[in-house]
Amino acid sequence: MNNTETSDTNQILSSGEKDNRLRLDRNFINKAEAYRNLIYKNIEYKHFKQFESAQIGNIDNIVDLMVDICVQEEGTIPINDNQMPVEVVKSKFLKLTSSHIEYIMDSLDRNPSEVRNIRNYLITAIYNVPNTMSQYYRSLVNHDMNEGDYNW
Repeated sequence: MNNTETSDTNQILSSGEKDNRLRLDRNFINKAEAYRNLIYKNIEYKHFKQFESAQIGNIDNIVDLMVDICVQEEGTIPINDNQMPVEVVKSKFLKLTSSHIEYIMDSLDRNPSEVRNIRNYLITAIYNVPNTMSQYYRSLVNHDMNEGDYNW
């Protein structure tokens, strides 16, 4: 293979430009790690790691997706077929707790539908969880009480 078959435009960068790119990459990585650590703290990740080890890969995927959104500085994110400002989505994501993550995991396990765009589905599920979780559990309790499936 000769050198005319591929093109690497990065070869032209000066050492100053390379230093700036490395600095930007390091800043991005530091920002991502800071968000990851904050999310871990908020969702009590250590608890999941200790007691929900079978689900930890799925939880890691959710956290990765949340971090991907949080490092964005501008733009919009598709939620329920609407474009939401990234700052609004980020704000909701950073308020989630372990209870929210448990609800998301439970909802994913119960979903019988085929999901075509899993990334958008998960982003929407994560975004909506604070608004839907309590109603979901309330409807379960109401169902069980009406069916007589409770033991008092």
